[in-house]
Amino acid sequence: MSVTFSAERYSSDNLTVATIECKGDNKFNYQNREIIILVDVSGSMSKSMDNLKLSLKCFRRLIPNDFQLTIIKFNSESKLIWSSKHHTIDDFDNQIDGIEAFGSTDIGGAVKKAFRLISKSMSWIILFTDGESTSGIYQKRYDLFKLIADLPSGCKIISLGYGEQYSPKTLSILGEYSHVDTSDKIPLILGSIYGEITTTWADNIKITFEKTPESKVFGCDRPGNLYDGRKYVYGVIDNKSNTVSLSYHDMIEDINVTITSKIINVAEVPTIVVDNKYRCKAKDLIETMVKIGDKNVVINELKDWNHNETKELLNNVLNEFDKQNNNYVEGICTTLNRQSSYDVVSMMTSLQREHSNQMTKYYEK
Repeated sequence: MSVTFSAERYSSDNLTVATIECKGDNKFNYQNREIIILVDVSGSMSKSMDNLKLSLKCFRRLIPNDFQLTIIKFNSESKLIWSSKHHTIDDFDNQIDGIEAFGSTDIGGAVKKAFRLISKSMSWIILFTDGESTSGIYQKRYDLFKLIADLPSGCKIISLGYGEQYSPKTLSILGEYSHVDTSDKIPLILGSIYGEITTTWADNIKITFEKTPESKVFGCDRPGNLYDGRKYVYGVIDNKSNTVSLSYHDMIEDINVTITSKIINVAEVPTIVVDNKYRCKAKDLIETMVKIGDKNVVINELKDWNHNETKELLNNVLNEFDKQNNNYVEGICTTLNRQSSYDVVSMMTSLQREHSNQMTKYYEK
């Protein structure tokens, strides 16, 4: 597994984006991981049952046949209804079609049952529910906190809240969660979960900025697991921070790893990348100038430069280079290295979109 890590800070409000890029071994197998799905079949789920059944069928068709999968339905009681260990694939749809909604809800009891069934070193519990616990010994959030304190090593809980009555406060105690308010979101959310589960290489990710307490760094996204592709985490940080560290547990090698990176201050420049030719050329010129320490590399090229926006930018870079403002020059290179600047929303959702296409194919059938 190879991991690269970097962080960029924009001068506007000290917005900082940490980028983690991971590439795993192509000879990947699923023998050390499993999925346990908890399905809320209490009476309040009756209106969401059609979407729920469709979600489960789509998800099953997406998962490789050798992947260990267990389905547990629950209301006030929990019952295993299908397992890849003991049931056939052909029987899956019949079991799902037979689900009926009735009774009260004991989320904690279902989660505890899932804990007992875990048999692999990497496990995901996916919870489908629309509300809070109304029965059992885990109705209070304090009791759920105590339950999650016993979360097995290598296990992650992902919750999907259906309808408008779901409880974000409850689901946030359990772990990551998404709100499924319309059926259109099903392919996107489940596709993203599938992508994470089938390509996860590390867990227990922590990102720490120098001189900034971790608790104050992120307010909008938790790093979660480390999986193939890029992952972005952002927040507003102390402008005194100059370095950022990424630590994680490599679940394949069973080792703890820490990577430290310098924070690059990205200069706020207009989005000038309408012409890819000049974008790449400008970036290469600046990088060469920095490498050999000679600004004539840029000056000589500017004589015949025909793109006004990048020409103005290069002149600014020359001025800052003279002032030895390395952060600005490095920041310009980083900005030019992307097709567009400040597209944080696009960055945060790129991996979701990447893994949702195949899910959508099954959903539309």
